[in-house]
Parts: sequence; structure tokens; C-alpha cells
Amino acid sequence: PRTARPAEISAAAARASGRDPAAVDRALLHARPVSDAELVALAQTIHSIESEADTP
Repeated sequence: PRTARPAEISAAAARASGRDPAAVDRALLHARPVSDAELVALAQTIHSIESEADTP
């Protein structure tokens, strides 16, 4: 699978949370380091939220 770039991750997080993308970027700048497993879980959560949003 292709690895998402940080900008794609923050944009997806902003869409999923309804927050301003710049606010998400600022929050990510101050975030603690995360493990690969946490990143995978976050990506899966974002994907499932986006999939639900695409379902009529």
C-alpha cells in the first residue's frame, strides 16, 4: 500500500473531524511521537469514517 504524506493525513483528519485544516496542522506539530501501530489504527479509523460518509 502507498504511504500517505503528512499533508494528506492532516487533510483527512480535518475532514473526519470537521476541524479547520490549519488547526489540525498546528495540533500535529505539537503531537507526541506515535508508533506505527497507532498510525495504522488512525488511518483505518479515518478510512472507515470516510467510507461511511460515502454510503448513502
